[in-house]
Order: sequence, then C-alpha cells, then structure tokens
Amino acid sequence: MAHIAQLETKGQWLGTTSTADFVPVTVDTLPERNGQLLAALFANQTPDRINYWSVESVGATAEWEQISPLHMRYHIETPQDFTFRLFLFAFPGWEVRVDGVVVETDIGRPEGFLVVPVSAGTHVVDVAFVDTPPRTWGWRVAAVSLLIALLVAWRLPY
Repeated sequence: MAHIAQLETKGQWLGTTSTADFVPVTVDTLPERNGQLLAALFANQTPDRINYWSVESVGATAEWEQISPLHMRYHIETPQDFTFRLFLFAFPGWEVRVDGVVVETDIGRPEGFLVVPVSAGTHVVDVAFVDTPPRTWGWRVAAVSLLIALLVAWRLPY
C-alpha cells in the first residue's frame, strides 16, 4: 500500500494507473489528498476513513471498532440526525448496516465518497464490501469454466 500511495503522491499514478481507471464514475472532482489517510498508507496500515469534520460539526463522536480494507465497524453517538461521511469511494458493492439493518447510502458530491444517514442516538455502523449480482454471476461462470477446462484436460490423451 505504501508504495502505491507514494507513486500517487508523486503524480505518477492515480487510482493505481496513470489514467485514473479505477476511480468510480460517480467522482465529479478528484478529492484533495488527505494527510491522515496518507500517513496510515505510508506506515503500511489500513487508514481510518472517518471524515471527523462531519462528525464533530454536529457534536457527535465516532470511533472505529474494527478496520480492514474491506470491512469497517464504527461506534457512533450523536445528539441529532446527521450524515456520516467516509473517505471511501462509493463503488458498487459497499453495503452499510446501522445496528444490523441495511441502510441506503448516498454519494457525497463532488468527490464521490460514501455518505450514510445516521439517526440520533448510539449506533454501530458496519461498512462491508460484498459481492454484487454481476460479481456473483462472474464467480459462477469462472467456476463452471474452470471445471470444464479441468474436465477437458483430464479427458485429453497424453
């Protein structure tokens, strides 16, 4: 992770390629580099993706309980309803659960970051990357193709 972050910081790559191929179409404007995220990446750690400004602006608190590249769990206490913003591109496949219930997210414009509505109170917010229906079908097609290839290879004469 650190090597890729360094290349992006130098302007050689963007989104792991020179043409930003892996930046979602929902991104209208590329976001400014975030020092908090870069420091974690340079230290080869998974970054904390909480946008603390959005949390603190309503008097809420947010702490991460679990953090990995494809799953994050946050404990949030808020005196009022607010929009929990994450420094995480809203790719298809991110599923958000608030207190175990799947919630509909939004896309923060212009950066294309994931935005989660959170009601007043104490909540656990789970953000996980799950397979979408096209990905599930892709895995199935790949598995069937592998089985066919193995069967053909087994039946071929030496």
